[in-house]
Amino acid sequence: MRVINFVDSIERINYGIWDAAISTARYLELNHGVESHLWFPTVMNRPDLPHLKTKGIDILTSQNIHTILLENNFKPDNTIIATHGCWQYPTRLGYNLHLKGYKWVMTPHGMLEPWS
Repeated sequence: MRVINFVDSIERINYGIWDAAISTARYLELNHGVESHLWFPTVMNRPDLPHLKTKGIDILTSQNIHTILLENNFKPDNTIIATHGCWQYPTRLGYNLHLKGYKWVMTPHGMLEPWS
């Protein structure tokens, strides 16, 4: 099983979100053999994160992501899509991949709170 965490930014301002997204990576790998990934726009520097595979995505479209998934043997029966936040491209990608049969978990990280 694999988990792909889509985030819209890995800038320090967004650290809380992507840190929450990957905080379980080591546990999932060691205890359940689950491979965790963090995918983000390529315009950002790739962080050095143990127990996690990172991938910058050049073209952020549903079709491009679907092609990348298939080329790397990510399939609906072996992959969970986790999107973080609810206003940017990760949510749209998660929804579109859900329509293609992937399991999808969307975490708004407080973005639906009245103050936000």
